[in-house]
Amino acid sequence: MNKLIIAVFFYTVSIFAQENSKIDYQRMGGEYYPEQYLSEKDSLEWPLTLEISIDVKDIKGLDINRKEFFSKFLISSYSKYDTIYIANNKDTIHLKRDINFKLQTKESNLNIKKNRNPKVYNKDKYNYLFYDDFYSKSVTLIESPFDVNWNLKKYPFDEQELKFKFTSTVDSSIIRLMPSDKFPSTFEPNMANLDAGFSIKDFTWKHTYNKDESDIIRTSPDDYRSIVTQTLEIVLNLDRRGSWLYLKLFFGAFVSWFISWILFFIPQRQFESRTNLAVAAVFGALGNKYFVESVIPNVQILTKADIINNVVILLIAYNILIMIAQQNKKMKWSVLETDKGALIKSGVLFLIVNLIIIIW
Repeated sequence: MNKLIIAVFFYTVSIFAQENSKIDYQRMGGEYYPEQYLSEKDSLEWPLTLEISIDVKDIKGLDINRKEFFSKFLISSYSKYDTIYIANNKDTIHLKRDINFKLQTKESNLNIKKNRNPKVYNKDKYNYLFYDDFYSKSVTLIESPFDVNWNLKKYPFDEQELKFKFTSTVDSSIIRLMPSDKFPSTFEPNMANLDAGFSIKDFTWKHTYNKDESDIIRTSPDDYRSIVTQTLEIVLNLDRRGSWLYLKLFFGAFVSWFISWILFFIPQRQFESRTNLAVAAVFGALGNKYFVESVIPNVQILTKADIINNVVILLIAYNILIMIAQQNKKMKWSVLETDKGALIKSGVLFLIVNLIIIIW
């Protein structure tokens, strides 16, 4: 008899657990997040998917010595619902884009508010603007500064990322941000203020998630957790036309190396003239190195520009070492004993090393 009672007890508990697991607490309202009751008759489903695209009209202020740039662009966001949803119990649920996600700008980081007045379109009047079962579209014009973290590791042949970050203001179980597939992000091909030397490649995107330990939500009778918001990064990739900048930055260094190279045209007996050229080459290369360092901001990484300067200085030192070796009768360097051999080997080494640095 006791075994039968125990069996009935566990069976009842399991049935209760199964029924409990089928309850969608997101729609229960009350203390369960998002605290909005939705009946079976309500068509609103969580999470609400918002597809986002941008149309960049202008970019200016791309200066590696500044940590910001200015951009003007349009944000388009698509939803399967209107900006207001009336639930079956007559509750009003606001689904406005400016409530459900925010664009991270330098202004927002400084807590400066600006009214941007989004314009909303719906499928009833503008059917050609929509696809699949999306119903409403919100368009906002943005003119604002943005933070930028320059990646100068390969400068002056670097590629930069301008990031436009959209972060949901509610938990990711309620709002999901996605890039639009049907209407992908675009840019103006002939921007009036895009700095010379830059060209726009394409757009990429990625998701990140942010856990707020100080904001706790209840998702079921026994489940409490921190709120997790989602950030959608739409990244505009820039390519620098580095060829002319390369010559501009390192012309002095290359001339200095050339001076150290042509000393092999001077007869070996004129050692003093060779020495004067070598000294001039060293000072020229060091001067060019300080010039480049004054152009590039103080970064804690070894850039390609640093490598080029250092290599040129080493190649000049290499030429000076050969010059000294030619005067020392105790040093036998076969092909380097002749000026012609030194010219060929030094020139080939210079070209190969610089080509490797550029390609790498």
